[in-house]
Amino acid sequence: MGRIKRKTILFVIIIFILSFGIVKATDFALHKSSETEFCISCHSMTIPYNDYIKSPHYANQHGVSAQCKDCHINEKSNIEYLTAKLGGIKDIWFETTGKIDSKEKYEEHRMEMAQTVWKQMEANNSATCRSCHDYDKINAGKS
Repeated sequence: MGRIKRKTILFVIIIFILSFGIVKATDFALHKSSETEFCISCHSMTIPYNDYIKSPHYANQHGVSAQCKDCHINEKSNIEYLTAKLGGIKDIWFETTGKIDSKEKYEEHRMEMAQTVWKQMEANNSATCRSCHDYDKINAGKS
């Protein structure tokens, strides 16, 4: 009886350690794949990156640069975070299948991709924008 208990305890400990390792590795991979350097590692993402570096989200009077994840991933909602990560798989798929692997093809699908992002922003009430911008202060400045 004691031998079975020891085997069971050892089995539970091993499963716990493996599970913990898988969770930590997955967390690491999800966060690493949210870095701008990862995003622009695909050839087609250099096109929006070049637009981004000319925008106020990259260079502004405050010296603050938003990263890809700041605008595209709502990290305050686990569901939206995972949805955004899964949505990024389609970009990798488009890259590898050649749907957006050239500037011409990218431009052909630009509006479609933008509309997808706009729908996400509408669905989450621009949560990623509001993580940096205070709409009350923006609107208060308008007359």
